[in-house]
Order: sequence, then C-alpha cells, then structure tokens
Amino acid sequence: MRTQKYTNGQVIYREGDASDRAFEVQSGAVELLSDGPDGEARVGVARAGDMFGEGGLIGGGTRESTARAVGNVVVRAIMRDPVEAAPGAAASPGLMARLFERFGGRRDVNGDADTDPSASGDAGRPAERNGLIRRMMESVHPVEGRIEVRIARLAGDEGRAYARHILARLDGYRDMRVKMIDVDIRIDPRKGLAAELVRAARAGRRALSDQDADLLIWGHVAGSGAGVHLHFVARGDWDERLPGAFSFATDLPLPAEFSPAFGALLHAVALAATRPKRGQQAALRRAVLAEAAEIAQRAGTEVPGALGLRERAAQQVCIGNVHCALWAVTRELEHLERAAETYRGIVSLLGNDEEAIDWAVAHKHLSAISFVFAEEVGGDDHYEESAAAALAALDSLTRESYPIDWAALQYRLGAIHYKLGFESGDADVLRAALGYHRNALQAYNRKHTPERWVEVMAAFGQAAQVFGEHVKSLEALATAVNACRAVLEVRDRRKTPLAWAAAQNNLGSALFLLGKKARNPERLELAIAAFESALDVYRARALHRPAAVTEKNLERARDMIEWYSPDGIPIVDADDRPLVAFATRSQARPGDVLVGQVRSGQAIEVIE
Repeated sequence: MRTQKYTNGQVIYREGDASDRAFEVQSGAVELLSDGPDGEARVGVARAGDMFGEGGLIGGGTRESTARAVGNVVVRAIMRDPVEAAPGAAASPGLMARLFERFGGRRDVNGDADTDPSASGDAGRPAERNGLIRRMMESVHPVEGRIEVRIARLAGDEGRAYARHILARLDGYRDMRVKMIDVDIRIDPRKGLAAELVRAARAGRRALSDQDADLLIWGHVAGSGAGVHLHFVARGDWDERLPGAFSFATDLPLPAEFSPAFGALLHAVALAATRPKRGQQAALRRAVLAEAAEIAQRAGTEVPGALGLRERAAQQVCIGNVHCALWAVTRELEHLERAAETYRGIVSLLGNDEEAIDWAVAHKHLSAISFVFAEEVGGDDHYEESAAAALAALDSLTRESYPIDWAALQYRLGAIHYKLGFESGDADVLRAALGYHRNALQAYNRKHTPERWVEVMAAFGQAAQVFGEHVKSLEALATAVNACRAVLEVRDRRKTPLAWAAAQNNLGSALFLLGKKARNPERLELAIAAFESALDVYRARALHRPAAVTEKNLERARDMIEWYSPDGIPIVDADDRPLVAFATRSQARPGDVLVGQVRSGQAIEVIE
C-alpha cells in the first residue's frame, strides 16, 4: 500500500487502462466516469472511506471507468500481489477479511458470512445483504446521492453493542451508508445545557468534516437497559424558524434491541435531519422521503416497550419533523396538516404538563405551521394561532437553556405583530413588533449567527420605519436608517447581490421618509443614491418587478428634493455612524415588554 495525492481534475486512471490495483479514498472525493454516446457521464462518486477500482485486486483486466479527482484528493493505492494473481493462487486471509468487512459482510468463527433477513426493496428500502461481488460493484458504482451517516460512541454503550445494532438496522438502506467512528460526544448538564449542546455540535461537525459525511448520530444509553436516546448533528445548519426544524437537543428514544419497524423510523428521521449538499443527494432524498414518512407513521403507532410517556412524545416530535421535511421538499400543505395533527397529539398526550420540553417543542412547531398557513392562504386567525402557540412554547424554551429556539420564537412574534400592525395601523402592535425583534437580537449576534442577525436587523429596521412614519417620529426613522446601514455592513454586493439590493432599497425608503419629515435635502440625496444602487442590480439581472418598484421610489425622491432647501428651515439630522445598543434583560421591570434603545452617536429613545 502507498499514499498518493491528486489535485482537482487530475485523472487517477482512465477507462481501458490495465487494472492492477485498488484505491481507498483518504480525503476528498473521486468521480467515476464512463464513456457513452453523449460523452463522459458520471456513474459514481467515491468519498472518504470508499474503495474504488477493486476489480484490480481480483480479476485484473482493464478499467471499466475513468477515475478523476474532485478537489484535492489523497488516496491509498492497494497493489495487487503478483503471487496472489498467479493462476491457482489463493487470496490472502487478511485481504479477504478486509473485503468482507469493507462491504458489510460479517464472518463468524467458521469463516462464513452471515446474512440479514430484512425485506428486499429499492434504494430507500431495506435490501437483502448483498453478496460480496454485488457490494464491490456498488462501491465502484455507488448509489448516486446516498447520505453518509456516522455513529459516534454512545455514552453508556460499553462494547458498542447498541451502536452495532443501530448500524445493522440502517445497513440495509441503499440511500445511505453508515459507519461507526471512534468519536466520543457527550454533555455535562452541570455546565449548562445550552453551552454543552453547542460544544457537542461543534465536535460533531468537526467529525463530519473529517469524514466528509452528512449526518452524525450520537446519544446515550438509558439506565437498566431501558433503551437508547439518539441525537443528530447535520453538516449544515438547520433553519430553526421552519416547521419541524431539528435542533441539537432533538431526542429520538428507541427501545433496547429495537425492531425493524423502529429501524424504519430511525431511517426516516435520519433522512429528515439531513441537509443535502448536492443536487443528486437532494433528489434521492426527495424520492424516498414520502415512503419513509408513511412507514415512520405506522411505526409510531406501536407502543415502544420500556419507554415512558415523555419518550413516546419525543418519538412523535420526530415523526412530525419527518412530515415537515416532506413539506419542505414538496411544498404541499397536506404534509404540514399531518405534522400539525401529530404535534397536537403530543400536546394531548402530555396534557397540561408545560414543564415537559416536548410539550413546548410541539407548540413551537405548531406556531411555525400556523405562520406558514397565514402566509400561504391568508387570514389573521392563523397569525393569532401562531402567536398563541409561540407564547406557550416560550414558557419552557427559555433564552438561558434554548437560546436559538427562543430567538426564533421572538423573531416570529415580531413578524406577526409587524404584519398585523402594518395592516391595522395600530402603533401599539408595531411597538410590540419592535420589542420582539429586539429580543431576538439578544440571542442572535453578528459574530456567531451573522445571517440570522442581519435578517432580524433588517426586519427591525423595516418595523421601525413603518412605526416612525405612523407616529411621525424622527427618532424612529433615524433608527430605521441606522438599522439598514448595519445590515449593509454585513450584506455584500458580490456574494449576495439581491439581498444587498433589497437592503439598499430599504435604506433608501428610510432616508426618504427621514429627509421628507426633517425637510433635509441631504438625506434625500442619500436616498437617491441608495435607490440607484439597488436599481443597478435589478436591471443587470433583468428583474423587472423589483426594478419597477425601485424606479418609482427613485422618482419620488427626485421630485421631493426639489421642494426642500436648507435655507432658513430648521433641519433635524441623524448621525451617520450606525451603532445599535440594547438595554439588558435585567433592566426591565416585571410585566414590561422588552423593547430596546437604538443609539446613533447620541442616545435616541425610540420606544418608551
């Protein structure tokens, strides 16, 4: 064996070359290409831990595909032993053991490979344990888009018996490849749940990066053999604001030695928790998720032995999440209706036990679902249902223990109050919207969650603009201007041109209103510059609708500037330097709605 390195696009071997060795990917990825009538077509991808070109170890001959590096790649070449290759020579026991282990076979003390009596099926269903040759062919031509799952060491799983059982239950699904890895992830609640979950997530993502994998399963074994509690870490961030969003605290309890039915439930939950990073992966996930959701729903009707009421509720949360994941890829509202039915069943199962975390999580997801229905089909009643569910969830999802979930709920409440206040013109409702957005900015920050921070800051600026226009407040309008400028310090025209253009348009609107009320032509000139910047992007991309809106805004600003002159007219101005600071939670009095102070050079009390 020897290690070899390749750079992006470099050919490792070509179709038709002599086949005298196999390769194992140490890092990076290798695409396998085959010549066809329309040119080269990708027939498979080998990633870290995969072997390719195994035919060189058994039959020799010529290559049936071309192997080409994708990015920087390190492979280990496994040379064919000329003695083994001689006619009549027997394969070495070590090599055969590695091949059996590599392709999922298990050898007993007599050297026979065992089998798995699971039902046969297609890419998303359990299949019979493949023969050695078929497994080797699937390694050379793997299912395109399969999900790479890794199982960390489970706390309390001495000998890794539970991990092996999880591996065995997932091993039959061809839409994912599962491996156990020697990574130990556990939390110490005495150090604070929020901080420990963040630390565990970082460790999990490091392991996923090292393995070039998509999903990590970790957790712990319950005492007295009662079962196992599983958690998930995805390679990409989950959007905690969406219905059915997973979190690092999402818990899937399973009985000890759980049945194939619960294995199907685990498979569906793993699919739902994955964040696809490639088009082929998203397509395969979408193709199998609907059937997986149905099987998971049926599995959820079984009474899991040795699991209590709260464990059953946690399972139902995961089933609801699967239905929400299906909605996310199809956008069919019927899947959200099924998810809502599942979450309402959790609330009914737990009664009024508001201290049960799954009771709060169910309300969080119900809030998100109602918000989607309000946006899709309309109706203030859906907004009100969403707000009521969010407030119920906030009784348990505190900022101290669940800061990201808490911030997502605050952000949604801010969005709801903004929409209702915008339609009704109710200043108190708009003031509440500002308060909720301000709360969200206590948990989201520019350093660690820049995308969430900038989205909330943009919403805060928009609400401040509408509020300031409604109550004729220069201070609120100045606040809106500074919030928009803060957004533009994060938004980048090159990386996110449309978001940058939208921020410029919002800044132009806030400057226009401020300049109009203060009779300040300088502010109007800045508004014109902001509108022109946004218009450049929209025209360059032939986005006619936003371009038309921006053109009207620009025309209004140019007309308005001719009306005002600074000569003899008192001008109310705002400092150019945006600086946003907020009162701390400890400064609030009991019963107060937490709303903020936005400072722009000098203190500006926006909201009493």
